Amino acid sequence: MSESDITVPSDVVRAVELERFNQSISNIAAYNNINFADYKALQFQVSELFKHPDQSKNMDTVYLLGKKYSWAIRPLSVLFATVIPVE
Repeated sequence: MSESDITVPSDVVRAVELERFNQSISNIAAYNNINFADYKALQFQVSELFKHPDQSKNMDTVYLLGKKYSWAIRPLSVLFATVIPVE
């Protein structure tokens, strides 16, 4: 069995990417003195999207998160590009 024969369940990939996102926004928030309430609100909203994956496919929702939390646009972009399948 080679590494290419191993498949990782999508739930695992999503969990890893969510954790990576949370670490990224934590670092950005600390380095840039982002309001803790804003940081926690973004973390909560993204977590809720992960609980309801059909909502995360709504590009308006994703766009509004990026607009509201522009300080986290890069981690948001990476997260959603990784976990939202292109149809």
